Amino acid sequence: MATDKNGMEYIYPLKKNGFVYTMDNDDPLSDNHFQLGGSVTKINEVANNFWRVNNPNQVRLSIKKFPEFEDSIDGCNADFAEAEKRLFMYKKDDFRDVEVKMILEVNSLEEHVLIGGPTGHHPSDSSPCCQGSSYFARFKNTTPFRVQIGKEMFHHDGYESLELFANSAVHSTRLQDQTIGVGYVRYNSTRKDSNGQSIPSVVIETYIDSNADGKGWKRYSREEDYKGRGWFKSGRDGTLCGGAKDQPIFWGNGRVRMRWDDPNSDVRIKSVMLAEIAPGAVITEPGGEQSGGGTPTGGSGQPAPPPQLVSGFVPITFRRHFNYISGTICSAAGEKQIFNQQESSGESDLDGENFSVGEVIKSTQSNLYLKKISSGTLYLTKFGSGTNIKVRIRDKNNNIKRTLATITAASIGTSETPCNFTSSPTNTYAAKLTDRFSIEEDGSPSTTNYISVSRSSASAYDGGASKRYTLFDGIYREENGDIKMVLNSYD
Repeated sequence: MATDKNGMEYIYPLKKNGFVYTMDNDDPLSDNHFQLGGSVTKINEVANNFWRVNNPNQVRLSIKKFPEFEDSIDGCNADFAEAEKRLFMYKKDDFRDVEVKMILEVNSLEEHVLIGGPTGHHPSDSSPCCQGSSYFARFKNTTPFRVQIGKEMFHHDGYESLELFANSAVHSTRLQDQTIGVGYVRYNSTRKDSNGQSIPSVVIETYIDSNADGKGWKRYSREEDYKGRGWFKSGRDGTLCGGAKDQPIFWGNGRVRMRWDDPNSDVRIKSVMLAEIAPGAVITEPGGEQSGGGTPTGGSGQPAPPPQLVSGFVPITFRRHFNYISGTICSAAGEKQIFNQQESSGESDLDGENFSVGEVIKSTQSNLYLKKISSGTLYLTKFGSGTNIKVRIRDKNNNIKRTLATITAASIGTSETPCNFTSSPTNTYAAKLTDRFSIEEDGSPSTTNYISVSRSSASAYDGGASKRYTLFDGIYREENGDIKMVLNSYD
């Protein structure tokens, strides 16, 4: 895996000629891209290259691409409509699509550690201060552990936080009394609207590294923002800054912030990194570690939209979930990845006649809606001699609309195996509302000879617009979470 100079693995492919910052563990302030703020005036080494701020009353740590950055264009009077047109608030090569990760030793903490941005300067006595628009993640010091994703439409009184989210399959114990990695990712993407048209969106993800070695990052939660979602604080919406009522923050800005507010806290920093990323890109050779600290290495000016998958039938690795994928995923010329759920918290056993599991399309916002599924990867485990598996699309009445592929029992291992399939002939059926992507036993299974399908009960890839289901003993049930799988389409 590609890593920064401190051995921290990247979650996503790096943006070509993008900016990478890695904290200097011998002298964090030797690189002026990393700056102190709030009540913090010094950062002192305490032991073994762990660092602690001198005054934790109001911790504000910033990473700036341009060290001189203070205010965005028009400052607190920034106009959202203009920012959306140009896709930046300060300079053309602002931070936008980023991953930010920290390794922390938390000895005491009252509330949470927050990572947010990109954002601008927002004086506390100005409301609305429109350059203060930002997404963020709060890593809460609770038992069980929870993370909360939020949006600051402007500063201040523009906060709208979503529900606290627990994902015990990834991490369950509180922040305090452990060393842990916390990660935040923000990038522009697209989704289908109710008419099947592609619309721009913003994805926010959180990650945890329970081993705190920078190499075990697992996605904890994911949210998506787009016009029509309605993500704003009632009475304090984006129209105050010249944008849509539920304005998504599509643009880049000058800095990313890390913060906590607890005068009695003892939070020690082992490592901090930020990288500009290209989430849609595919890489066959990890792209490069930067030498030194934060070094902008050029760029094309206007931030580009996430790249499309490369064409050609070649082995590729999707770095988006590098920590889970153990096999090679292939995509043919013209294909696009439409579904990638890589979290796993258990298995569904196909140990009875006519048993099946899969995903049902619950709304037009589903990533599967109107897609012609062409290939993918399932994660399967064989018990005993197993059975063959059929991959199909069925309607709500369980009628077969298409049989995409057969996966033979002989190709499935006795531990979790990434099993690729390709539709033959190429599927031309576009999945409809209430249709099911079905993974079915195809033989005579028993309680000793069967196939298990990996799945997550805790994480919904597209917010419940697609939903996991089981069909056992003739009883259809919709379940929490998703099947662990990757799906591709030609449209």
